[in-house]
Amino acid sequence: MTGDAVGDPYGERFAIDPDRCALLVVDMQRDFVHPRGALAIADIGPVLQRQVELVERCRRRGRPVLFTRHLTDPATNPIEALLFPRSGAGHLAPGGWGAEIAEELTPLSEEWVIDKRRFDAFVDTELAARLTGLEVRDLILCGCQTEICCDTTARSAACRDWRVTLVGDACATRRPELHGPALRLFARAFGQVLRAAEVAHRLQ
Repeated sequence: MTGDAVGDPYGERFAIDPDRCALLVVDMQRDFVHPRGALAIADIGPVLQRQVELVERCRRRGRPVLFTRHLTDPATNPIEALLFPRSGAGHLAPGGWGAEIAEELTPLSEEWVIDKRRFDAFVDTELAARLTGLEVRDLILCGCQTEICCDTTARSAACRDWRVTLVGDACATRRPELHGPALRLFARAFGQVLRAAEVAHRLQ
């Protein structure tokens, strides 16, 4: 089945190889996830639960799970500081409470946590080298925010020739009106968008 990228973005465009895939969980940090977080996303609970289930499914199958943490640093990312002035107010600050990954998704000791200072998790990080070393063919991606770090990283992965599956109902954003359009644009030319249940089925 091919997804309708104009209307419904969900639909399989290629088969995920369950033996050559990895899961990337983008920026599920306390500032976004916790109710007391400085950038808390409303009603994120169901999204978080789907991510927990995906993480557990990948771990049971022995597939790699990687996490990113977005760290605000006006010195190294002046464009973000310019466009998002609040980023200089201590939100997602390196070493801060809000920058840590949500407890529900606590990485295992052997799993990689990649710190990034750009919306694209491949810029100035070891992410590409990690995926290459793991011989990953299919990158499954979820996290927040849909239209910013998730979309930017997913597109960047596609441009580096990974086959990317964006898990639409396991992504969240503080701007819900942008969630659907972001998924549709991604499905238009960069990869496929599936639901968490569909991805879990393919990882059985």
